[in-house]
Amino acid sequence: MTTDAASPNRDWANKKRSDSIFSNLHWTPKPIDPIDPKLNGIQMAQVDKTKRQKVCDQISSAADQLLQELSVNTVVRKALMLFYIHGQIKKILSL
Repeated sequence: MTTDAASPNRDWANKKRSDSIFSNLHWTPKPIDPIDPKLNGIQMAQVDKTKRQKVCDQISSAADQLLQELSVNTVVRKALMLFYIHGQIKKILSL
């Protein structure tokens, strides 16, 4: 087994650089459910609204956790989520 940087088996955490703004980030993405091929080519508004709302909640939660992990001030974080991030997520998901 190789241990060079090109090895696909290296853990992402081991690749972090100490001089990166993300060096103290401990967020680990969760697996995504497989995409149903029957949904290829449809408009976002055609996807069940309950599913879109669930995705919106999950993305919003992940964005908030990421901002917390980056030590963004609570007031700034909440304002960003309320006035920008949540709106962009809703726009993308046609909510």
